[in-house]
Amino acid sequence: MIRASYKDYSQNHVFMKGLFSLFKVFKALFSLNVSQILMLFNQRLKGNLTIDKWLEFFKKIEVISVHVPSGHFFLKISIRVFNVFFIVFFGLIFLPLDFLEADSIETLITVLYGLLCILLVVYVMYWILNCIKVENHFSKFILPLVVILKEEVHPRSSLELQANLGQGKRRANYLKKTTNFIRTPISYFFQFLLYIYSISMLLSIPLILVYAWYQPSSVWNQAPSESSGSLYALLGVGSPIVWFIIFGISVSFGPKYPRVFTKIYQNNWLSFKVRLADKSVVDCQIEEIINQIKVVKKNPRGKIKTKHKSKSAENYILKLTLQSGSYDFDSQAKYNRKSPYALRKIPGETRNQVRQKGKVKFKNTQQTPDLQYFLKMVGNAYRQVKKTT
Repeated sequence: MIRASYKDYSQNHVFMKGLFSLFKVFKALFSLNVSQILMLFNQRLKGNLTIDKWLEFFKKIEVISVHVPSGHFFLKISIRVFNVFFIVFFGLIFLPLDFLEADSIETLITVLYGLLCILLVVYVMYWILNCIKVENHFSKFILPLVVILKEEVHPRSSLELQANLGQGKRRANYLKKTTNFIRTPISYFFQFLLYIYSISMLLSIPLILVYAWYQPSSVWNQAPSESSGSLYALLGVGSPIVWFIIFGISVSFGPKYPRVFTKIYQNNWLSFKVRLADKSVVDCQIEEIINQIKVVKKNPRGKIKTKHKSKSAENYILKLTLQSGSYDFDSQAKYNRKSPYALRKIPGETRNQVRQKGKVKFKNTQQTPDLQYFLKMVGNAYRQVKKTT
């Protein structure tokens, strides 16, 4: 009864749930070796290990992936709370309060040092949880796949695996950017002129303040003349007017609406090679193509609207290598050039190979690859051959 009540309390209470999640995350993290920690921080699995060692590693990653979201939320709330306390105590030191004595100020400074140390620790933990964040591909595809392969592999075979655990829309996966328009040299010129003028306007403010700081008498104590007043009025009113003129010209010479910007990412997030119990070799590669689309439209009234959407597609490449003494191509299997299967014999070797390609499209990037589709591909590849007696 005591354990059940404590479990219900920890699940319902955000504070206890956050502490419990942090405890589970760092307990699993400290149980890993150096190479596993580096793979987790790089969000890339790579190695040639047995199935049992991979599963032992994956169980700890699964614990981390389950508890990271609640621990991340708890640390975010803690950072906000400690920041508020730090600002309050820091402001009390500089306020002219009569009841604050020298001993009280020293106590406040000590409290500030303590809060600063706590904030540093919390920020480091928050950064660690951001680095080891695992996407849904792992728990919904990679882990179940390895569990299934454990029942089908050769007892002494190892699994050669490479997998990306991070998001597909990363800088390392960026491929190219496309648009539905082509900018003219005139539009490039006025856009560059607009950038230069905007930067000069922003830099003029600190330059005026620096000039006023080093020569305060010539700026603040002397009355401005008519010429200087006209100059100040021209700079104050004319600068925005010139900026809007350049902006209008750049817009008029710019591309027409709607404008479509597409960023393409290519994420080779999984590849593995394993020897099955029937001495067949399965070699698979899965890549994710992500299209991040930005559409800018302008209605007749001049109002501009921007919409963002993402589409993704999974490309599967499967190679099933079979020994010719155990399997042979099925003469009854229908094969033509439009078929996704590629049946061929490897010259000089006693092996046959079945190649198959597949593609699955998704409406958004939140959907995970379908494991059933991949298992169906393996089954269809086996249907192209027959077992010899």
